[in-house]
Amino acid sequence: INSRIRSKLFDDTPPVPQGRAIFRAVIENSKAEDASKGGDIKLPPNKDDQTLMCLRDPKKIVAFLPVSNEATYWAATIHKDANERLAKDGAEAKELLLSAEYEMYPELQKMVELTPPEKIFYNHLKQLEPLATWVNRRVVLMGDAAHAMIPAAGQGVGMAVEDAQQLAVS
Repeated sequence: INSRIRSKLFDDTPPVPQGRAIFRAVIENSKAEDASKGGDIKLPPNKDDQTLMCLRDPKKIVAFLPVSNEATYWAATIHKDANERLAKDGAEAKELLLSAEYEMYPELQKMVELTPPEKIFYNHLKQLEPLATWVNRRVVLMGDAAHAMIPAAGQGVGMAVEDAQQLAVS
């Protein structure tokens, strides 16, 4: 989304804030499994290794995605204007996610408890306006530089691979 090539050769319009922020991290499955034993909260990953989306509040969406047999990615969004301050660090982000504001997501709160603060990433979500073309002379944009997606969609790398495949057969 902050591609220097895109801004120099295609369009230097800055990304547009989406009025949301995202908090995310990856946690070892063994920690989640240990925390689930004997508890009333069943933590992801689930048995089918599928993405689990939770929508109990339309302004706060939570997702859990298995990234391997050893790890699960968790993400939580919140409505925040670009001018609203986010957490100053991972500890403050963790405090927010463990507050009453997210208590309708006990699965998330348990995963956050198990996540070291320095492993929690967060930022305001932004998007880029679509380009008329991804080609400028001998330069082709691919992946997020061409069509940025929000991190929780989990599509950035997949789209880059599809872009490369299309370029190879063109």
